Amino acid sequence: FFFIPRALVDMLQDSSPSAQRNLMAEDSSDDVERTSLTAGKIPDVASAGPFKRPGVLISAVGTHVAAVALLAMMWHTLKKALSPEAPLLTWRTFPLHPFLMTLAFGFLSPVAAAAWRSYEHLLGFTHRQVKVFHGVLMGVAALTGLLGVIDMWLVHEDGAAAQAATRASPGPRRRLRPASLHGV
Repeated sequence: FFFIPRALVDMLQDSSPSAQRNLMAEDSSDDVERTSLTAGKIPDVASAGPFKRPGVLISAVGTHVAAVALLAMMWHTLKKALSPEAPLLTWRTFPLHPFLMTLAFGFLSPVAAAAWRSYEHLLGFTHRQVKVFHGVLMGVAALTGLLGVIDMWLVHEDGAAAQAATRASPGPRRRLRPASLHGV
């Protein structure tokens, strides 16, 4: 449901400069009355609880289930397809890169977003606790993504060094055309 402040509804009906000034003055107060485009007033968020806001509960649970399922699918796919004998979590290997990226942006980031949206209302955390938890998860996600990029950089660096070491003779080199601005 889409909720907007009552003063904004009034301003949309009366868009004179004085109405806009009144809106700014009303928004500065802490008790802005809110109304819905489809229903009456919204309930107090703190007293809503998990079962009075089923959309938040469903989206939070769905996000967590989807994130865990995506991470498990990625682990299974990498283990079966790319690295059946070798361990996945070995530095300077290709399978580590997609696993770290999935962990960062398929698991940690969605869980952090769900935490920001729902942990305060569903689990009773304070706003400060939710902020800290969200920030830590997003920081760990960014760090994990950076490690994934570094791992892939090192994999390509090792691959280029291996290609240069195994090349017996460079042979004739083709000249590369400069790429046009229109793309090739």
